[in-house]
Amino acid sequence: MNLVRETERGLGVPLLQRSSPSNIAEYPEGAAYNASGTAKFNDPSNLGLSGYLDQTSQPKVYRQTAESKILVPAEMIAAGDIEPGSPGGTFFWSSGHFDLLSTDHSYWPGKSHSGQANMLFCDGHIESARQTKWLSATTAALSRWNNDHEPHPETWIRP
Repeated sequence: MNLVRETERGLGVPLLQRSSPSNIAEYPEGAAYNASGTAKFNDPSNLGLSGYLDQTSQPKVYRQTAESKILVPAEMIAAGDIEPGSPGGTFFWSSGHFDLLSTDHSYWPGKSHSGQANMLFCDGHIESARQTKWLSATTAALSRWNNDHEPHPETWIRP
């Protein structure tokens, strides 16, 4: 597999590009990072792992997520399999980050492992489960996406 890592301009989001349609069939998913937890991508609430762009500072400053903000590492999703984006011709992409509350399935955990996605947790262990478990609108499931291990129901609806 010819795997090329790129960076989306200005966002620092990894993108995956695969070089041939045969690779798409063989490896139908990419990997993604839990950048924002249940919040919108780059949201100042900083519920995930990537931090956010502080719009209030002059000049604007990117604020990283401190390791100490991850209250329950064994229960926080760090990265995992993601649904593929738009395969076409010789190009395959992944969004590079999850947005489990998006209506766009290319931001959701994937289904390539017999209908399941593998997720890496902050303590280093991996769990495999069906997409419905990772996307479950329950307090227990959604708190696993946030660094403070709270469900944050205020983030569950997208405008």
